[in-house]
Parts: sequence; C-alpha cells; structure tokens
Amino acid sequence: MAFGAVTFFQKGQRCSLPLGGGNAKSKEAMKRKTTRTPFDWEAWKQTLLSHHDVFDALREYLEWHFADAERIKLEERPAPGYERRPTIGLRLQLPENMTLAIRPGWTPPRLRYSDDPADPRLFGRLHTDVVMLELVGPNKLMTLTLREGEPPKAGWTPYDPGVRATRLRTILDTAHDLLVDPAGVFSRQADKCCCCGKALTDVVSRTRGIGPECIRLFGSFTEFAERPDAVAKYRQKYLKETGFLPGR
Repeated sequence: MAFGAVTFFQKGQRCSLPLGGGNAKSKEAMKRKTTRTPFDWEAWKQTLLSHHDVFDALREYLEWHFADAERIKLEERPAPGYERRPTIGLRLQLPENMTLAIRPGWTPPRLRYSDDPADPRLFGRLHTDVVMLELVGPNKLMTLTLREGEPPKAGWTPYDPGVRATRLRTILDTAHDLLVDPAGVFSRQADKCCCCGKALTDVVSRTRGIGPECIRLFGSFTEFAERPDAVAKYRQKYLKETGFLPGR
C-alpha cells in the first residue's frame, strides 16, 4: 500500500516513485525496546578489589619508575611543566593485536597562548602518583585507573560478562609478568620500543625491547636492586608458591 509518491524528472519526462508503507511487523519490531540486565557496577568494583595484591604492587612499581623518569627529564630540561604530554609510560604489545598502554596521569595545558611565557596555564602537569591502564585493539577495550588509598577505578568497561572477564585477565596476567619478570616482558617487544613505540633496528635494542633513547629513562625497569615494599612482598609470595623467581 502506498502512502504518497516522490516526483522527479528524468530526460525531460515526469516520473513518480510510490512510497511504500513498510511491513507492520518490522515497524513494530523497530519500536520494541530491547531490555538488558542492568550493569552491576558494585559487583564489578568488588571483582577489581579482589585483585588488590596485583594492582597495589603494580601501582607502587610504576609510580616509582615514572617519578624517576620525570626527574631525569626535568634535569635535562628544567621547565615549570610540559607543553604536551611527555613520552613517559609503556606500550606493551600483546597477542591478538592488543596493546596495554600504561601511563601516569596527565592534566593538559589550559591555555595555548599567553603574553606571559611563564604563565603556568601554558603547561600541563604529569601525575606520577596516578597509573592509567588502557587495553586497546582496533578500539578501546578496557580502562582502569590506580591511585594510592583508593580502589581501582573502572573507566570504559565491556558490558558482556565473558568479554569483561577475559580482558581483565589479560591485564592481570600482563601486570603479573611485569612485576615478576620485567626484562622478559620487554624482550618480547622485538619490533617496537615498549616506551615510545618507535621501530627497533639494532640487535641490542630488539633484545631488550627498549630503544637507545628510552633506556636512559626506563633502564631501571629491568633492575632488581631496590623495590617498593608491595612489589617485594608480591615477588616473595610468588617465590614461595613456585620456588622460582626470574632474575635471581
């Protein structure tokens, strides 16, 4: 059944194209709202809290290194802040074309231009006491924020429980490997620097997974000399359970 027509001209002739009313059942299906079980944020928070031993150790470990990297950068170029976000962080390539980006918190500049070149609003600020985890693939897959004295804060989270559990396990497994055997994690990044993402060409850089420019900032990641308390406890717990600890 037609509900009117569209009139147009083609090669000088007037033509009409009837408009169909569509199928009543399909219209009803389009109007019908799909119902889903509401996302249980409280249960998700409890799930994240149940892994506090990994997240607490990871946060202390990364805070320690981020602060050390920022100190080196400021010694080389004293400045009241950053005009753009510095390359302090990690980009770990994972199977299935996934990447775990680990970065400190960041507040961007509030102004692009000022008559006063020392205006603090021209500079962004790095928050080395905040650790941001972002699992990405072709799209954003999951984000978490870690702060001292606070439970892990969930950002972008998949709705599907199975997908959510799988992606959280990917983050936890990578965090565990980074705490127990950071040199092994970095050595798996054979194609790109795990800090800045640039291609690695020489054998030494490909072996360690860190380029010659970034090693001065993140070389201490692979050292086992001094560890924050939470990291040392986590490693000792792993040693007690398995009888083996890489790097010893």
